[in-house]
Amino acid sequence: MADELQILVSAILDEQNSNEKINSQLKALKAKLPVQATISKESINEIKKQIEKLGNIDLKVNVKNNANNGLKDVEQQARNATKAVRELSDLEKAVLYNKIGVLNTNFDSEIKAITKLNGKMSELLSSIKNLNSENVGQFNKDLATVFNMLKSLDINKPIKDIEKLKNEINKLSNINTSDFTNRLKDIENKFNNLFKEKNIASIGKLRASYQQELSQLTRDIKSAIQDQNNETYKRNAQNFKNMVDELLRQHCIYCDRINYCNNMYQLIILPFYN
Repeated sequence: MADELQILVSAILDEQNSNEKINSQLKALKAKLPVQATISKESINEIKKQIEKLGNIDLKVNVKNNANNGLKDVEQQARNATKAVRELSDLEKAVLYNKIGVLNTNFDSEIKAITKLNGKMSELLSSIKNLNSENVGQFNKDLATVFNMLKSLDINKPIKDIEKLKNEINKLSNINTSDFTNRLKDIENKFNNLFKEKNIASIGKLRASYQQELSQLTRDIKSAIQDQNNETYKRNAQNFKNMVDELLRQHCIYCDRINYCNNMYQLIILPFYN
């Protein structure tokens, strides 16, 4: 049963698979489930063993490469541009911020859905330990709920939304500042260390430091963009584009530690608009 459930999860998360293939995997799994009227003690014990082998089902999906490839396309389009990129007007900036705001909402929705699904999975794995002929019917209903939640996820929606941002991002002018770049690398290191840290108190300090530095950096970048008559703006526009690229890259990674994802999202993107 463990194999069938893992195959079903993989099939649902693969956007290339058709509903027919998913339904086929679902039927294969259902064939392994006990029937309430004929369930035996031996079959209950066997199901317990199989489910316990699953542990915490890994819902990580390989979207990092998709995100990076999409952003490489953006960079290539910018290099191939035959005319100078004009500076953003106030209206164009508002459009860009609105587009990324929509991306935030969509991604946040998917993260919440996955977090909720993770909780349901944990409940399901716990309930199987006490499975008997009286509660197996409820177990089957809970399992069906998990299947429906899996089907409703759109894992690649943030990647699709990044594609819609390409034109807006490409409107930014060319600049490069080592100050912004170095600060961004320092913030990125703090982000990576957050996943290595096991001490709860240290995690809290790293989060606070990460959020504070990223918020200040994004405020500085916004200030540079708003000063359109200043030569500094013309020199620093490319760095802003790089900053947006990095934010999009990082917040589109579904990491192994799913419970941290929503917190990471809060730190990576939201300060950009506050």
